[in-house]
Amino acid sequence: MGRSSQCTPTKKAWILTLYKEKHPIQDIANTLQIHCSTVWHQLRNLHHHPSFYVIKPHSGRPRILSPRSLCHAAIAIESGVTNTAADVQRQLFPHVSEATIRRALHRVGLSVYIKRKKPFLKPRHKLQRRR
Repeated sequence: MGRSSQCTPTKKAWILTLYKEKHPIQDIANTLQIHCSTVWHQLRNLHHHPSFYVIKPHSGRPRILSPRSLCHAAIAIESGVTNTAADVQRQLFPHVSEATIRRALHRVGLSVYIKRKKPFLKPRHKLQRRR
């Protein structure tokens, strides 16, 4: 599915240096303890993008909620401006469905639960509690 780890700029430089010194691909792979196909992929990528620090953009549809907007939603919930995912959807992101917001908040670490109801305490009740 996805790559387990990126090839570091140092390894990319080593691959290119060893390749320019006419080392065989198999020897480069064995020296750097990586797979032969990784060496070929990096050489092909370095041919198109000569910089060792280039990171290609990810393919696929971009997320509708950016990490910054998710942080904004989490702060709104934690500060008490909004209480539920439905409130977040109505107040902050009317163009996004409530289910999408709920999934995104779960990804951030805010789990869904029903807020506990607190009884309304009249001044008379507060005095009774202090005694």
